[in-house]
Amino acid sequence: GQLLALYLVVGFFSLQWLAPYLTYTVMMDDEYPIVEAAACALATLVLLYPCMLILSIALKWAVLGRVKPGRYPLWGGYFLRWWFVEAVRSIVPTSYLTGTPLLNWYYRLMGARIGANVYLGNDGGATFDLLSIGDDSCLGADSHFTGATVLDGWLVIGPVEIGERCF
Repeated sequence: GQLLALYLVVGFFSLQWLAPYLTYTVMMDDEYPIVEAAACALATLVLLYPCMLILSIALKWAVLGRVKPGRYPLWGGYFLRWWFVEAVRSIVPTSYLTGTPLLNWYYRLMGARIGANVYLGNDGGATFDLLSIGDDSCLGADSHFTGATVLDGWLVIGPVEIGERCF
């Protein structure tokens, strides 16, 4: 299952490189001016990133739904779905959103409960439905809050709760 899913993951990853390149190549083949072809390739890239964010959110809800705490057998059906969603999500360039309110919105759309005035200096979340961060908190670049680990042949998922005014 992972081998087949890997083709989708790699295809999704290649979009950010192939889409601008193919846009530029097709326009040059159709004899558009080089400046216009380069501008359209850049526009393709700029429009692609929000589409990748939206697609990762839709994929999470369609394939995995709401994440629940528990122990799931490694290589089982739930693990495969969780791995697939995480593989696609890790490809989306959310690192560009760190330190901005946009990352908070993305996390909320993925199911996290993020309070007001929260600074996220890291895009390392994984179990969004189980992530709760109180108002006026700051998670720096070196913080880790995945909420999941592999232990003794099990995928173990649990909540991550960070209170108000935590640093």
